[in-house]
Amino acid sequence: MDIYVTELWMDHALRYDHMSPCKFNLSLNSEILDQIWKPNTVFINSKAAHIHKSPFKNVFLMIYPNGTVWVNYRVQVKGPCSMDFSAFPMDRQSCHLTLESFSYNNQEVDMQWTNWTDALSLLKKEIILPDFVLTNYSTSIERQVSRNKLKFDSKLETSGGYLPIKYCY
Repeated sequence: MDIYVTELWMDHALRYDHMSPCKFNLSLNSEILDQIWKPNTVFINSKAAHIHKSPFKNVFLMIYPNGTVWVNYRVQVKGPCSMDFSAFPMDRQSCHLTLESFSYNNQEVDMQWTNWTDALSLLKKEIILPDFVLTNYSTSIERQVSRNKLKFDSKLETSGGYLPIKYCY
């Protein structure tokens, strides 16, 4: 699945508002990310994940005068899906992705879905995958003693009619 991951955090070491900047923000090359602090967010249950490189690394980095860092990644991720074919060919599948900070606990990084917009507002209204249609999705936070886990759950249904014909001929 191809997705965009957006992260926002505050890094006081990157503040430049005291310099009376003439620019409201700085758009920087993704190579700068290697030189600044990051929350080290990972998909802890993915089978594989990588940042697209077409033709360059698909990362957007912006820093605001108050030290807010905004990063967008275009990521291809393969997550686990509970494949239940008991109702084949009209089956439903559940897929789950879980994100957390790999290197930091809740005292250092408090993972949250945004509260200023629907966490998945950029999703198309209807997403059709080969043989499946995304019928529902939800987000949640699993709060634990040491870390918060961001969860994304999706429900997929077999595309009606197409699959039986495909396998009959």
